[in-house]
Amino acid sequence: MTGAKNYFVWQSDLVTRELGRRVLEIGCGVGNFTEKLLDRDLVIALDIEPECVQELLRRYPGRQNLRAFVLDAGARELRGFAGCAVDSCVCVNVLEHIEDDAGALEGMRSILVPGGVVVLIVPAFPALYGPIDANLGHYRRYSRRGIARLAERARERALQALIARKPNT
Repeated sequence: MTGAKNYFVWQSDLVTRELGRRVLEIGCGVGNFTEKLLDRDLVIALDIEPECVQELLRRYPGRQNLRAFVLDAGARELRGFAGCAVDSCVCVNVLEHIEDDAGALEGMRSILVPGGVVVLIVPAFPALYGPIDANLGHYRRYSRRGIARLAERARERALQALIARKPNT
């Protein structure tokens, strides 16, 4: 995919205008999309594959605004980034690879500053799910209604968690 320059320009045009200055990227891979984010104040890039994170750091050496970590987006440790004042979370063609997509989305939502955004690109049309998706490690495809319901549940669960953490006054 590294050679698919036009594809990444197209994705960048769709996504980057929605993002703030402090971005957490879920599923950074070797940094093909990360490259489009490097003009930001902070980019935290996560991937579950150590080799991918190593390659990303090799591709962009000395970038003071880039931090990269090996971490599963569905892991509870994601919440440890809440102190980084992240205003945007971007997940491009990754959510479908996460078995607990609701938990991952809730985790993304929970680390954002108030008013922060989660930007997703996911494969559409659940009826098209087939052997190619399965071979790529996809658990699902999404409908517009389905992704909206998933986002609403994540928002509600994040609010419930916030209320539960708030000390009584």
